[in-house]
Amino acid sequence: MKYRVEIEGEIYEAEVTEGAEAGKYRIKVGDSVFTVRVESTGAQGKRRLKTQVSAQQLISSQAEQPSASNAHATGGNIVQAPMAGRITRIFIKAGDRVTKGQLLFTLEAMKMENEILSSYDGIVVEIFVAECESVGHSSPLCRIE
Repeated sequence: MKYRVEIEGEIYEAEVTEGAEAGKYRIKVGDSVFTVRVESTGAQGKRRLKTQVSAQQLISSQAEQPSASNAHATGGNIVQAPMAGRITRIFIKAGDRVTKGQLLFTLEAMKMENEILSSYDGIVVEIFVAECESVGHSSPLCRIE
């Protein structure tokens, strides 16, 4: 079945199928597939989702899908922070050639290091953040042309 899923305030289309074991489900968001277990919390109608992947990975799988909304007014593609956090490391500099899937930044959020990968092939034109800088959800990190 298809569902609209809210994850940290963002809405995603997800396809959910029941797994082989009771309480286990397969969730497909974009091109990413996750296996999760749902447990009752005891409260009427309330359930808790347990998974080996974080909500950040679900969000990242969607954020890595290029879209027209990622085009910057001056041209190129903007890489955005998938969630609020602190940039702990920058692996690129202006002028670097990058490929899709290449590691660009690490972002610490909720005591987890999250890798931010490029969704584009191109050249880094601008970097909008510095190491140790705090960023918000969807903050621009860099522009790739």
